[in-house]
Amino acid sequence: MKAFLTGILFSVITCTNCYGQDIHFSQYTSAPMLLNPALTASWNDIQLTLQQKQQWQSLEAFSTSGLAFEIKASRFNWEKMDRMTAVYKKKLMKGLAFGINVYSDRAGDASMRTNNINLGIAYHERIDELNAISAGIIGGIIQSSISADKLRWNNQYGAAGYDPNINPNENFDASRIYPDFGTGLLWTYGKVSRTISANNETNIHAGISVMHINRPNQSFLGGEDRMHMRFTVHSAATFALTNTNIALCPSLLVMKQGKQKEITAGFLFKFNMKESSKITGFKKGSSFSTGCYYRYKDAIVPYVGFEFSAYSFGFSYDVNISGLTTVTSARGGIEVTFRIANPAAFLYQNKTKASFN
Repeated sequence: MKAFLTGILFSVITCTNCYGQDIHFSQYTSAPMLLNPALTASWNDIQLTLQQKQQWQSLEAFSTSGLAFEIKASRFNWEKMDRMTAVYKKKLMKGLAFGINVYSDRAGDASMRTNNINLGIAYHERIDELNAISAGIIGGIIQSSISADKLRWNNQYGAAGYDPNINPNENFDASRIYPDFGTGLLWTYGKVSRTISANNETNIHAGISVMHINRPNQSFLGGEDRMHMRFTVHSAATFALTNTNIALCPSLLVMKQGKQKEITAGFLFKFNMKESSKITGFKKGSSFSTGCYYRYKDAIVPYVGFEFSAYSFGFSYDVNISGLTTVTSARGGIEVTFRIANPAAFLYQNKTKASFN
């Protein structure tokens, strides 16, 4: 049984700074619903995100894939400009938003798999022209499984060594399905006053969330092993440097789940390389971002990203600095994010026609 538990819990006990068996991305700002359901469709009216992460490949530890789709409900309040061009101007937003995310994670020699599908609902309310508050809930199911044929048991070892043909006579559930729920709150502040010669963008958001509030039973052994609730505090901001094409983008993430804690801080430089034309829409905006995240006592994560019109691409690599470097040689893992959003991030609100109703 000791060998069984070692194989099952490999992905948990080796990741001392992560949060249990939860899906984990270093580019956490690119997985808003996973972070806080109140972030659902908080920035764009429609958004599709794809993510892929390979962690500690030399140990066959983690491989995580994710897909998320977010949309505001009945908020297609975009006004086409003269001559039916492709440029839209978005009114101030308030109301419901919906999202769905699907994640699949494989970990360890026993190929422990965790598959999640969740539906999120958020309500965004404008307090004034600059401030908004949001609340969200998320719920779905988690399916966990292991490949028993890849496990080795104590009673399969004899005088001649390990014999996989010996029946281990162990009873357990190789697959588990259970419901999962979470909730969160968010505050956002946003100001944009951009011209050809000025760049005065200021965006800030901060939120809190509680996931696994129902504490589902995840035991494979027929007993009770309740998942700990995950408490998250997060914040991110964009501060444009006036009369330049540079913006500073700090972020902070603090999570606690049972005895596991994670603190991650990030700092990116964003360079607006080209501004979209506000009249014809033929000239598409673009930007380049680079910087680094630091996950306390675990990893340094360099990052580069590129945005063009409605499309964005992010690439990061975890450089492991924990005690696990003795077996990983500091090789963490690659993470890639691709996003399509509408309206494009470079199109700004027409304040003279904004609706506060």
